[in-house]
Amino acid sequence: MDRGADLLLHHVPDHRHQASLSRHRPPPLRARYKKSCAKASSGRGRACGLGSMIPRMSFKSNTYRVLIASPSDLPEEREAATEAVNEWNAQHATAESVVLLPVKWETHATPRAGIRPQEALNRQLVQGCDILVGMFWTKLGTDTGVAESGTVEEIAQFVAAGKPAILYFSKRPIDPDKIDARQHQRLRKFKAATYKKALVGSFSRVDELRQTLLRDLVSVVRELRAQRPSLRGGFRRLEEANRIIEIILKQRKHRISREQFEKYREKLLRRRTRTAAETMDPPPRGERGPNGGRIGYLPNGDKGRRLAPPKDRALRRRGVDKRSRRAR
Repeated sequence: MDRGADLLLHHVPDHRHQASLSRHRPPPLRARYKKSCAKASSGRGRACGLGSMIPRMSFKSNTYRVLIASPSDLPEEREAATEAVNEWNAQHATAESVVLLPVKWETHATPRAGIRPQEALNRQLVQGCDILVGMFWTKLGTDTGVAESGTVEEIAQFVAAGKPAILYFSKRPIDPDKIDARQHQRLRKFKAATYKKALVGSFSRVDELRQTLLRDLVSVVRELRAQRPSLRGGFRRLEEANRIIEIILKQRKHRISREQFEKYREKLLRRRTRTAAETMDPPPRGERGPNGGRIGYLPNGDKGRRLAPPKDRALRRRGVDKRSRRAR
């Protein structure tokens, strides 16, 4: 091969070699983003967005079941209430550490024979739910033999159990020819009785119901969370008691004296630092500050120094005056 051919081979790039290198090189972020958008638009991937490329962290939460109760004349409102619960989870679940699960008889109930229909729903759904969302429009419902309707019976069970029930009455316009006069009359009586013993809400549009329910669920969830600290505190005390028992058993097993344990605890587990008052934090029992006053904690949690009695303070002042005169 002559020199000209050699130079030609030397200067002409090898595209096959570059192609092999490009196959091992990861695509840039913009290309991966476009690829994820293409998959989402074709239905083979998740929704397009940078959030889909960021790993999601798990979190601990309490789960509350929300029972959606209403007569059969509110199919759109039932679906809107379900969407409101799901939207609440998207907006508040992480911040409140609470997840809400919408429960409806058409999606969660299973057939049962040999039992009253509403009683079956009570056992399967009502008793296991924590929040009730009740809605009425033009009818009250079918008599169950125990209450005026299934929805009324579910509300009564929630009230008797002390669980929160949110009630709404619809003001949506309707063709008078489609109103059942008997059902409407029963609903008017129930509404008049409810207004006397409960605070209820109303809505005129489906989207208004969604927004109102989204707002009201926040306050209901926070009320439920406020009722749970006593239970959590009880479990925490049990855990602390178990830890103390384990420590005592290990001390006996390894023959660790109390002095050794206190020395290890103070130096390693609960390291104390000096404060501006030249005292340890927290102060040992009986410790006094530079002026002789005892160091302790006030009822609001602040550290304070108790003043000496007036006689002691007067004596100390006299001693200070004598020392200052001698120094002069």
